[in-house]
Order: sequence, then C-alpha cells, then structure tokens
Amino acid sequence: MATAKKKKSISQEKLSHECTNLRIPVSVSSVKRAEAGKRVLYRTLSNLADYFQVSPDTLLPNTPIPTWLYKHLSEQKSAPCYGREWELQQLHTLLNNAERQRKSKTTYVHGMIGMGKSNLVDTFLNHLKAAKKRTLKFTTSTNPTQSIDHFSVSMLIQQLLLTDLNDELALRNKMHLVFSSPIGCLRASQLVGLTLNQHQWTTIKRLSSSRLQEVDRLIAKDLLSYATHKKLSVIVLDGAHLLSHIDIEFIRTFIQYEYAYPILFIISAQEVGNFTNVPDWLSLAHTIRLKPIDTLSSNKLANTFLLTQGLCPIKNRFRIESSIERACGNPSFLKQLLFAPFPETSDPEALQQVISTLLSEMPEQLVKLLRFVSLIGIFFNTEQIQLFSCHANIKSPLCIQQRMLHSGLVIQSSPDYKFIHPLVRDVIKNTISENEIDWYKQLLIDKTQHVNRI
Repeated sequence: MATAKKKKSISQEKLSHECTNLRIPVSVSSVKRAEAGKRVLYRTLSNLADYFQVSPDTLLPNTPIPTWLYKHLSEQKSAPCYGREWELQQLHTLLNNAERQRKSKTTYVHGMIGMGKSNLVDTFLNHLKAAKKRTLKFTTSTNPTQSIDHFSVSMLIQQLLLTDLNDELALRNKMHLVFSSPIGCLRASQLVGLTLNQHQWTTIKRLSSSRLQEVDRLIAKDLLSYATHKKLSVIVLDGAHLLSHIDIEFIRTFIQYEYAYPILFIISAQEVGNFTNVPDWLSLAHTIRLKPIDTLSSNKLANTFLLTQGLCPIKNRFRIESSIERACGNPSFLKQLLFAPFPETSDPEALQQVISTLLSEMPEQLVKLLRFVSLIGIFFNTEQIQLFSCHANIKSPLCIQQRMLHSGLVIQSSPDYKFIHPLVRDVIKNTISENEIDWYKQLLIDKTQHVNRI
C-alpha cells in the first residue's frame, strides 16, 4: 500500500479526496490503517485496488491469507454461495496453512442433503482456477450429465500420474518413473488393473495386510511427491458416503498422515450410513459442518435464482417468503420450492425422488416405522417407537432404531428423535396409502385411550 501511494506521490488526505471524486468510498482513516499494515475490510481493500488499478495482492503482499482471494471473490462466476462466507474462508485458510507449512492437510465437509456441500467446494475450486492453481475433483455420483471424473482407485492414480489408462505402455513407463520401489510399482499396477503375470500375482498375494498397508502408504507418498512437482494444490472427493470399503481403505492412506507436500484434501459427504457421525479415519481432519443459512442469505439466494430465470423478485415476493419459510435454510430445497407450482404446499420434486429411492432400498419394517412416526410429527420418542415395534412384532427394535438413524432421515435429539428437516417428514408422510393410514391412526388412538385409562 505504502509503495503504491509513494509511486503516485500523493498524501493520505488527497488520496481519500480523489477516491471520493471518483465515487470510490475510502475514508482517510482507512487509508492510514492500510498504509500502516493494519487490518482493513475487504471492501476497503478492493476500493483501494480499483483506485491504483492493481490487484489486491499488490497492496498486501504479506497477508497470512492468500491475497488473490480478495480479488477473485469479487469476480465470482459460479453458482451463488450466500451464507457460506465463513466456510469458504476456512478452505482458503487451510490451503494457505498447507502451503506455508509444506504439509498435506485434510478437511471434511459434511451436512444433510441439499445443504450446498458441492456448491461450496465448486466455488472454492473456481477461486483457485482464477488464481491459476491446479486442482483435481472426483465424485461418486453416477449422474451422466456431470463431466467430473467418477471416483475409483485406478482413476485417482491415473489422474495423479497425468496418464491415460488406455495407453498401457505410457502408464507403465510413468509408474517406473514415479514409484520409488519395485513392489510399489507392482502394487500400483494391480490397483489400476494392468495385466500381471503369475509370478507378479504370487508376489502380491504373499504380502501380509500390514505390509500391504506400508506399500500403499509408500504409493501415496510417491504420488503426492509427483503431484506436488506438477503444482497440484487441491484434491476433492465429493460424495464420500457412497465409497466402498476398499476405496476408503486406500483413501485413508493419503489423509491419515501429514506428508511433506503442500496439498489440501477435501472430503465431502452426506450424514448417512457410516457417515452419520464423523468416521474414525477422518478424526484428524478439520471438520466443516454445513448448517442452515440465515434468512438474509436465503433472500439473496432466492432473488438470484429468480433473476437467472428472468423473473422479477418483487412480483414473486409471496413465492419467495413461502419458499424460505418451508426450506428452513436449505439452499437446494429453497431452489426447488421457488419453481414448484405451489411453493406453500408442494414438496420438492428432487427430494421426493431421493426419499422414494431410499425407502425402496430399506427393509419393510423400517419403512413402516418411518411412516408411522411421520404421522406423530417432527419429534417423536423411544416409547412411540416401542409401541410400533410391539404391534408390528419387530423382534429387534434396537436394531431397527439404529438403521433408522443410519438412513440419514432421522437424528437423535436427546432424549427424543427428530426428522432432519420438516420437508423430509412431509414427503414420507405423503407416501402413506389410505389402507395404511387407518392402521397407523388406530394405533395412535389405542395408545391415547390406554394413557387416559391410566
């Protein structure tokens, strides 16, 4: 800041005055703070950069946070990320720490469905792309419309080696170049699916589990060393809750240790199954749990969604208010409700499809239990679950409760349980047929009458 001001040969007062004339709001006190190297608001930094016609990193070359972040935040081109400014700053800080300490770092981004995990990560990656930083992103989604690499161990190795799996000769040559030991090269060849002869297979099979883990860790170290050489900054795995056990075992060799390479791993997952709580293999990772966004951010997001479709937010104020109220801070649900026929009563179509798929994959008894408690309300307790278990002749009620929690549709709110979102409860409730609802209601009536007699 002081250098830029000196080149202009201008006083602090005159600088502030010229900024005012150019309609760039910068006060004298802000100029003094910036020149003294003290903290200033991003708005002030951006305004001063506009005046001097330089990038913000020219004004603050030694800031502990990546300085190009300030510029590229204002040039954001991806989907809106309102209400996630703190989380976004956390990701930048973690990457900065990894680069400053020259060590690999891991962050775990988790939350319920629709909370914006993928959007947060994509926004972060867009910032890095604008800063000419190299990144890799993998997903477990099978959506054919996505151009992102579908995760597999072989795809991860291939991408880190910057080779094509179809070119076997080039892949083998690159492996011999990158891996520091013959056994590591052999194991990597097996993982990517290259053809092995009988002697090579025998060598792999004779490795003990502990020795195999050591070899995998050596592979991870060599891959990260090469990735650092190729200026890779971030590796993202989106949708880790869908990973297989074999995939997880290999991934953990990358993130359970701090390697001497400045790479940030970002693992994102929905809170379902083994990811209902933070898994043990991610216990050392920096965790970012996405909570509902506030009303102000919801309003900004709703206005942006409507404007992108050529709709006037003022004319759709009732639609916005209804959608925000029912979405309860969930960005994805908010977007779906905004474009629903009747946002005050309609259920998000995508959520209906997700829950329908989940219910179809669940045991029949668990489906009936979820439908029963959906009639009770958002909250329900153990006694009501036991009532259902008794009448439905469920032999292992504790097991069914555990499966209910692992479904990701219900959380424990001691001492009760609750649906993760009111709309989830509504969608499940609307799947009850007329024949079933009579039985459920009669069960509740019998319980009420029993309590009254007591």
